[in-house]
Amino acid sequence: MSQEQRDNRTNQRVIAIELQPAQDTGTLMLFLPFGLDLSYGAIMQVDDEAKGAAQPFRTCVPAGCIVAATADGKMLASMRRGTALKVSTKADGGRETTFSLSLNGFASAFDRTVALAK
Repeated sequence: MSQEQRDNRTNQRVIAIELQPAQDTGTLMLFLPFGLDLSYGAIMQVDDEAKGAAQPFRTCVPAGCIVAATADGKMLASMRRGTALKVSTKADGGRETTFSLSLNGFASAFDRTVALAK
């Protein structure tokens, strides 16, 4: 399953997420724009819950920079009941930047993806 956000003015992708379900977990891939401090990584947070540990950037490709992480059972449960997944990182100049992805419909989309994967 995936979600993508684009800039309304330029139609350029700002952030995208792909989640591939596995048994009680999921493999999460974030696609973030260029111009970020790669050494800082990306920190995920559902709504106002505790922030997760910084996840390292895996690589950068022409489409942007990629962060790969495992969504464990606790994170998936938070995403099921949450409204937004916040992804915090730092711009190359040091300014913190937070992207927000809607979790509306996440539970039913995830369940459907799991069912189709069987």
